[in-house]
Amino acid sequence: MLAPMVAVTSVMTRRRSSGLDRSVPLPAVVPLFIVGFLAAVLIRSFVPLPSEMLAAASLVQSALLACALFGIGASLRLEELARSGARALAAGLVSWGVILGLALGLVYLG
Repeated sequence: MLAPMVAVTSVMTRRRSSGLDRSVPLPAVVPLFIVGFLAAVLIRSFVPLPSEMLAAASLVQSALLACALFGIGASLRLEELARSGARALAAGLVSWGVILGLALGLVYLG
């Protein structure tokens, strides 16, 4: 139901924007994340996948969701992150690793 609603909304936005400034790019009819979601649904529905792959996908899903929620909360922009350079990215990854290690240590102690 999400893909048709996004497509209809996008088409309506394109029609409203058709008479406006042509230098501004029009939105895609269906965003790529919707296409990826539909592909994942079709693969999961029709392709038998091993349980190890599903467990790994679940772990990756949780990690990516946590990153996305953090990024939204911190108002993070990927362009700004890319411009900040490798040192800032490395510092973020090291601090994330330290926090992860401390959290896991506390979980195993408790």
